Amino acid sequence: MDLEFAIYIGTFASLAVFLNKSANPDLAIGAPDPGAEHRKIRNAQLFELEECPAIVIARLDGPLFFGSVDSLNGKLRALARRRPEQTNLVLILHGVGDVDLAGVELLEMEAERRRAVGGDVFVGVHYPPLAKRLEQLGLVEMLGRDRIFDGKGAAIAAAVSHVPLSRCEVCTARVFSECAARPQPPELDDSPALVA
Repeated sequence: MDLEFAIYIGTFASLAVFLNKSANPDLAIGAPDPGAEHRKIRNAQLFELEECPAIVIARLDGPLFFGSVDSLNGKLRALARRRPEQTNLVLILHGVGDVDLAGVELLEMEAERRRAVGGDVFVGVHYPPLAKRLEQLGLVEMLGRDRIFDGKGAAIAAAVSHVPLSRCEVCTARVFSECAARPQPPELDDSPALVA
């Protein structure tokens, strides 16, 4: 085989793999690991971690741009269908290197869908230039400054405070540290009744 032809084949194959990966970013579902020293979010299924019944944590690894919005929209819709009780979404933008207006519009649509069923979207952004870019594209204006945070901890705390107290009163999962300040489920009292 001619060396020049082999280089072309290798270049096109690399480009095809890159475009496929860019168009299909990973959306992993996480939960807090109670065995970790600090708030560590791990893959919920892989580590068999209990999740909050009202909040789903998803970590996006990959670009949030026009080439990935169809795939990501499908994943978010499937997530909402499979987990209708988890109306609040904490979206951690971890490996998002590229974002454009189409990606921001997708997040706005997801927020509208979740708000229609009593939930919301809370975004955790670790990378300051990405946070600035999201603001330039209008995401802060649409979602509200109180829905975009510089870390997952603040995003989770805001999502927990958004859960109705009536849901927390019957929840036994208590997966977040913030759950301690929420109403506790009624305890069963096995003590004998006192006769006055």
